[in-house]
Amino acid sequence: MVNANNNYELLLRYVTQKESFSSYNIKVKPYLWQTPIFKIIAGAMLILIFTGIFFFTYIQKKKIQNIQSEAALKQSVLELKSIQAQLNPHFVFNSLNSIQGLMNTGKIEEANKYLSEFSMLMRDTLNDSEKIFSTIASEIKKLEQYLSLEKLRFGFTYSITTQESINISAVKIPALLLQPIAENAIKHGVAQMASKGNIEIHFSQKNNALIVTISDNGKGFNNDENTEGHGLRLTAERIKLINNIYTDSFVEQKINSGHNGTTVTINFNQWF
Repeated sequence: MVNANNNYELLLRYVTQKESFSSYNIKVKPYLWQTPIFKIIAGAMLILIFTGIFFFTYIQKKKIQNIQSEAALKQSVLELKSIQAQLNPHFVFNSLNSIQGLMNTGKIEEANKYLSEFSMLMRDTLNDSEKIFSTIASEIKKLEQYLSLEKLRFGFTYSITTQESINISAVKIPALLLQPIAENAIKHGVAQMASKGNIEIHFSQKNNALIVTISDNGKGFNNDENTEGHGLRLTAERIKLINNIYTDSFVEQKINSGHNGTTVTINFNQWF
């Protein structure tokens, strides 16, 4: 006869005295794996094992993702530098064309001045060729040099202004990002307008955004026209890569063109 808690009752009866019997209580100890404590410990260990496997798998997966993200980031940086490197020969080609144009029209003095200015600009550009970012002050200097060179050839006027609240010596932007846009403003805007042409570049701040506008008073263009040259195509690719690499901020380009000219706006969102 079995009672609760593994208690057994053993009944013995003599063969010759069937009416009488003896009773013995026997308690049988359970095996270790049958005890409640063992079951609790085993359950806890199973939970720990499965939890450990889950976290190990999760950590390994995150490591793989981090390695892949790091590889993608390095690839993007290399592509960004590659695109930036392509801007230098593109700029050299255009500048040499400008010098040739001045010489072909008999403007030898202007060509010599252009060549001198061009050599200084190339020195500054090559010094910054390995930099992904450059201060606004440095970029303004190169824009001034570039626009003054093109002014010798085409005769337009230009101005570069900045909002007083912006520390141009501290705030950085992607190096040479604005130069192809200024080039496009000349080529498709003011190149044929001589002294009537005007280009305005303005740096302003709105909340945490840096806003750069490059405007010209040219004839404008239809949005359906293919006006994007090599430089602007590389600029668009650079903006895309910058946004992939630096996810805390976001760069976007907007183009507004009409009969009164063209304005290109570059918003550097969350830049301050």
